[in-house]
Amino acid sequence: MQVSNIHIYPIKSLGVIDLKKAFVAEGGLQNDRRFMIVDNNGDFLTQRELSVMATLAVKPVEEGFEVGIDGKESIYLVSEFSEAGKTTVTVWNSRCEALVGSEEVNAWFSDVLGKDCRVVQMPTESRRPINPLFNLNDDIVSFADGYPMLLANMDSLNNLNSKLQSPISMSRFRPNIVVSGFDPFAEDKWMRIRIGKTIFRVTKPCARCVITTIDQNTGRVTGKEPLRTLSTFRKAKQVYPDKFSTLGLGENDVLFGQNLVAENFGETIEIGGLVEIIE
Repeated sequence: MQVSNIHIYPIKSLGVIDLKKAFVAEGGLQNDRRFMIVDNNGDFLTQRELSVMATLAVKPVEEGFEVGIDGKESIYLVSEFSEAGKTTVTVWNSRCEALVGSEEVNAWFSDVLGKDCRVVQMPTESRRPINPLFNLNDDIVSFADGYPMLLANMDSLNNLNSKLQSPISMSRFRPNIVVSGFDPFAEDKWMRIRIGKTIFRVTKPCARCVITTIDQNTGRVTGKEPLRTLSTFRKAKQVYPDKFSTLGLGENDVLFGQNLVAENFGETIEIGGLVEIIE
């Protein structure tokens, strides 16, 4: 019953960085989804529209992040964009202010993705709130879809893979924290957990989308799995028949993983850390 993997995605929908330990900040794990790619209207872009985004590798460097793709010279994102360029961006139903990357950075991404776009960064002072239905303590989030962190259970993936003709990796679900040593889908019943010195509220289940059908190594859509198989036993009306609507879910939403909100900040979590179920 421990943490087996920790991941961050500094640029929304781009490559993963694997960590041995991570600092728990107010809006999520440090450096997770602090950058995002938007179109000319300020609307966020993800693998849903551009699956090639999965193939852009991100790695930390001294002053920020290096982004690369085969066949093209890498580009660098500094830790802090200039305050000179600001714009308003949209992530689903929320709008917030963001800092805009340089012309060089924006041109690089536009060329790689084959679409006019800009790279934006969330200012350190930004306070983008989570869904008001689940916002208990002025909870905030980065550019993640809706909640600060996503937890997934390796034993749940093993159970799913036992039903698939071709097993998949956990990367399809893009979690921040992967735990192991539990029964499959035990996380459905968790309300609060402790990892190290940090207590997390298990806010709501995660409804999955077509990104799970994209191979994160190749950027190719591989078919209808795992959504097709998950839909046979993980629809919201099957998992939470009496309360799916109170969890902000549609009856046919397909579930895998749990969204987390930290109740205290400033500590670190690490691989091998004990996961304690509080309630």
